[in-house]
Amino acid sequence: MPTIASIFAAFGSAIYGAWYTIESWTIIPVVELLMRLWYRLNPRVYSERLRVRSVTAGKVDKKSQKYAVLVIYTNSPLASFTASVIDAIARSPINLVVVANGTITPLLRAQLLETCYVLIERANVGRDLGAYKDAVNILLRSEKDVDRLILMNDSMFFFQRGLGKLIADLDGEGEFIGLTEVFEYHYHVQSFLLSFGFHAVRSRAFCRFWKRYRPIGTRRWSIHKGEVNLTRQMTKAGFRPHILFQAAQLIPHLRPRPIREVLESVRLLPSYCRPALYREFDKFIGAGGFSVTDFEAISQGVRPVGPGRSPAGLPAISGQLDTMDRWNFEIFGNRLISLIAKRNQAHVGGFLFMKYLGLPAIKRDIFYRGVYSLEEVYRILSDFNEPLRDDVMADLRRAGTSMHFKGLRRILHNHGSI
Repeated sequence: MPTIASIFAAFGSAIYGAWYTIESWTIIPVVELLMRLWYRLNPRVYSERLRVRSVTAGKVDKKSQKYAVLVIYTNSPLASFTASVIDAIARSPINLVVVANGTITPLLRAQLLETCYVLIERANVGRDLGAYKDAVNILLRSEKDVDRLILMNDSMFFFQRGLGKLIADLDGEGEFIGLTEVFEYHYHVQSFLLSFGFHAVRSRAFCRFWKRYRPIGTRRWSIHKGEVNLTRQMTKAGFRPHILFQAAQLIPHLRPRPIREVLESVRLLPSYCRPALYREFDKFIGAGGFSVTDFEAISQGVRPVGPGRSPAGLPAISGQLDTMDRWNFEIFGNRLISLIAKRNQAHVGGFLFMKYLGLPAIKRDIFYRGVYSLEEVYRILSDFNEPLRDDVMADLRRAGTSMHFKGLRRILHNHGSI
């Protein structure tokens, strides 16, 4: 029988959902339209010559007909997690092309020229997709042949372990390779790490997309007119995406695990995703109304799985180990795939991909967008023995969080407009 608290919670959730829908149909379209109109008044949107300040040859000799475009937006010395991907590319047969969005200091410019084949400096017009557009068009004009073109940006923490393999996988045989994908709202391959092969780069769909793309600076434009449209054009042209990290790959890694390890893996998900899986688990094994706190205690080893009582005197889940294993084998994998697929996979599945699939990167906005708390990130990276943990934590604190946003800014953030 539902409790008063659960009734109030359901009522509050319904009110929030209704208000969210009203905002998405009224406030968001109006603000987005006004922002796009404002950006269209900027003449640099229509002219590469006005956007690109300089194209300078770096001090690294040309190694092959393969190129990696790295877009950065910083005026500080390179962060260790950005330097790590530059070092990994330096060890590969791929030429590094750095695109600096915005003005950079002479010191940073000198540092970049030491590590790259070409440095492109441009105004920060059109976000990362705008930088990709200019770099692609410049490369296709200046280089006779391009056998492989990788597009990436500094919106990720790149970790050293496994990074060499990731670069090699991006330099694989697939014509259209992506790190992760999104099924939410509109299917697309996420643009923070893309790779295109010989035939894809020369295809009419690829060249036409970058020629026609307008570097409008709103986040929604970059996603819908950028990521989504690029994915559609390439798939229509017959280039099927090859995704390196996806939820289905987790199943064989989780099914053979003891139930406590399965619950530990649930703790790698964002906190707002965990209760649904815990409720499913509780219902399936008939644990008698265990709370989220109870399952968190089990996953941390505070509460035992099996007969007996914990050191704190808390009752354990007893006599149901076979049922738990069946839940793990029959249900958990499918539920996990469904949960990750419904959201941004790089956010929701990122730490699971790191632990079980060797993903050497995670998004830099996981604290800003409220996906994880600082304490959760610190705990997970400590469990992973990640050497760059402290650098990551410092960057997350510097970027801050959106929890204090108010008014229109809060609405725009909630709907992914900023």
